[in-house]
Amino acid sequence: MSVVGFDLGNESCVVAVARQRGIDVVLNDESKRETPALVCFGDKQRFLGTAGATTSMMNPKNTISQIKRLIGRPFSDPELQQDLKALPFSVTEGPDGFPLINARYLGETKSFTPTQVMGMVFSNMKTIAEKNLNAAVVDCYIGVPIYFTDLQRRAVMDAATIVGLHPLRLMHETTATALAYGIYKTDLPENEQLNVAFIDIGHASMQVSWIFFSGIPKIEKLEIEGKAFHTNLYAVRCNYSGGKEGETERIIKHMINLFGLVLSVAPSPAPALPPSFSSIMQRFKSY
Repeated sequence: MSVVGFDLGNESCVVAVARQRGIDVVLNDESKRETPALVCFGDKQRFLGTAGATTSMMNPKNTISQIKRLIGRPFSDPELQQDLKALPFSVTEGPDGFPLINARYLGETKSFTPTQVMGMVFSNMKTIAEKNLNAAVVDCYIGVPIYFTDLQRRAVMDAATIVGLHPLRLMHETTATALAYGIYKTDLPENEQLNVAFIDIGHASMQVSWIFFSGIPKIEKLEIEGKAFHTNLYAVRCNYSGGKEGETERIIKHMINLFGLVLSVAPSPAPALPPSFSSIMQRFKSY
């Protein structure tokens, strides 16, 4: 039986399968390796992954994204409070002191925990894997950041359990990268010890791990000698720019003001920026 691995990011997720002495990244229904990590709630049904991303442009307030930054964190967390200011959907404090996500679904307003929403994302990834394997998927590995607390790790495992998955192990994302490096790297120096730094710069966080390899060329031992991380790249952008907002947010606000000048109207301040506008600005920055 093939082993399935899930890499859940802040913006997108990837499904991989270990089989035939190799690792295959599974394609989704749109023949893409990455699937948006979001859920869009509608009046008649919910939309997951790519379908949710398409629908989100018309329904931003009921499109739940950035789940990785919400799960397992108390509502009073100062960093979480800062993140909530940029989210287009409603998040309130639940009776247990953790966040509740509010969305209009099936004609009424409902509240979901971040664990429940992440479970929906896992269900989409599970479906992608099962279509590729033509078999039921239960056992899996899940990649998590090195900075996740025990509470966050338990919440991720609970989310996987909700949809019938059995996580065999939670693996640090940089450790998984180091393991793949040690397996597939063919030009390692013989009879030498090797130290390699693995840097993971994601959409909202950054991780660095210093890995020690021994037993080269046949890797016999892998040790994590050190690690460092920054959980909020938005704050880093603000510090370096000297402002109170990130690069994307500044571009978007500039465009809104520009539209106001062209149309001779005063732009009204919005509580948060719609995901569709943010995605367009992300593509704009890549040119």
